[in-house]
Amino acid sequence: MFSVEWVYEELLKGGDQLSEWANANFRRSVANAFMKKAEYGLVAHAHASGCTVVTCEVSAPASNKSINIPDVCKAMGVAWTSPHKMLRREGVRFVLST
Repeated sequence: MFSVEWVYEELLKGGDQLSEWANANFRRSVANAFMKKAEYGLVAHAHASGCTVVTCEVSAPASNKSINIPDVCKAMGVAWTSPHKMLRREGVRFVLST
């Protein structure tokens, strides 16, 4: 079965003008998809208010399938961290009680 991803992968293997065009246009569609999600508003709010975004996502700037929150934060100059780092930095302790 043919899929858009399969065609995209084949185009990229060419290393020619068509593969450059495919890379530019498919990346744009991924960016448009990100702009329609709630994450866009989250990063925009953090940018406007000087907050840090806490996310489990990791940076993947070369991804052609999605744009991750850390990469958008980097591009916009917004601080971001993982939940584990945030909990450590804030000194959160979990105490088991009976």
